Amino acid sequence: MFKFGLCAIKKSWPRLGRRAFSGVGHATSSRRLFASSGFGVAVGSYFSYTQILNDAAPEQDPENLVSVDSSVHAFPVVTSDYLLQTPFQLLGYGIRMVTFLNMKVYALGIYVAREDLPLLKKTLSSVSPDPSQVAFSLRDPALSPQVIELLLSSGVRFSAKIVPVRNTDFNHLRDGLIKSVKSNPKYKELMKRGDGTDEKLNAGLDQLRKAFGARKMTATKNSTLMLQLLSDGKLALSFQLYTTRDQMAEPFRMGVVEEPLIGRLLFMSYLSGAKPLSEPARSKAIDGFISLL
Repeated sequence: MFKFGLCAIKKSWPRLGRRAFSGVGHATSSRRLFASSGFGVAVGSYFSYTQILNDAAPEQDPENLVSVDSSVHAFPVVTSDYLLQTPFQLLGYGIRMVTFLNMKVYALGIYVAREDLPLLKKTLSSVSPDPSQVAFSLRDPALSPQVIELLLSSGVRFSAKIVPVRNTDFNHLRDGLIKSVKSNPKYKELMKRGDGTDEKLNAGLDQLRKAFGARKMTATKNSTLMLQLLSDGKLALSFQLYTTRDQMAEPFRMGVVEEPLIGRLLFMSYLSGAKPLSEPARSKAIDGFISLL
């Protein structure tokens, strides 16, 4: 749909005073990018300093946990829970804040499918063989959406674990996701294309609303909303309610957003751009990416 590739990122390097990319061919059709504008051995060392078990957390292996914030339970470093199709490994984590209120909203964990780690490494290495240049691109407001889009177009599967830090409900969770999609800079551009993309986006947002349905359901603190990108780009949603001090209800599938643009915009908002939804999560995810190279 969008013809943009590694050559565009490559052109930015001389202007930025960095060594230009070398040995990088044009992106294939499976790696098309949006027009420019939203672990193996390393895991132990990367997360060891924060692997603790929060008070009142459900019983889990403390060696497989990382503390995101003192207000919520620890996140697993590797998880196959929440009806995920395959084990996922933590890349980065942080808190989503409402800045003008200085209020915490939810804890966020960004995961990558363990099966896709070789593909992730191969794709990032195609951006540049130099990890420092890859890191620079991932941090750059203009280049980072292109790199993340390259990963998404290459078929790397991500998931996002969203845990409210205070009691909320499905309406707020739904509205928050819709707002996150619409606030991505690419959303307005895509809505103005005039080639039917606006209809796809509207249909996708309706599918997202349908996944939440008409449920008048409380999402208590420490409950989990899990978003999983499937291999075909669709977005699967599941939910697990926190019921008591040490109990979680059985997770259930909420639905699937068939339109790939919705999941793509969400994960671009998590991992790229000038204003990611959680800068701490994006920053740690970049460290996680680089640790795999």
